[in-house]
Amino acid sequence: GVESIGMLAFAQCEALESVEFPDSLASIGDYAFQSCYSLKEINITSGVESIGEMAFLNCASVENITADKNSAFTVENNVLYDKDKTKLYRAAAYGTDEIFYIPDSVSSVEAGAFSYCTGISSLFIPASVTKIGKEAFLFCTGLENIDFSEGLLEIGDWAFAHCTAL
Repeated sequence: GVESIGMLAFAQCEALESVEFPDSLASIGDYAFQSCYSLKEINITSGVESIGEMAFLNCASVENITADKNSAFTVENNVLYDKDKTKLYRAAAYGTDEIFYIPDSVSSVEAGAFSYCTGISSLFIPASVTKIGKEAFLFCTGLENIDFSEGLLEIGDWAFAHCTAL
């Protein structure tokens, strides 16, 4: 079966609504599903060991994220993290809490993690977070309030671009 999905493999497949990953899949490349605006579900299967930068950037219709039986990633409240919950990879565009508290275990909000999460109005970033990746909150048009804690060292390019309610 397929073991790797390469960089930009399905980028801008705007009508793509679903993808069924095989258990043989080990890696998802950088920007692999960038701007797949119609993608509704992300299911990280048991074999996935790595997810590239902004693999799911601008997936504006994602309602559900799962990582059942995966040893490298976990999902809590429709948010994808690494196993130890130190890196936050992707939040569902729909189904994410309106008031969102990033867990204290997180040190890095990865690039594009919340792109198009238009339902979030308030965001609380704990002191454990030292890095917010580029385009992390791109087009979070409902975001009105951000509570930054001390400890944040880096905010990437375009991290809060097009957050029109800020």
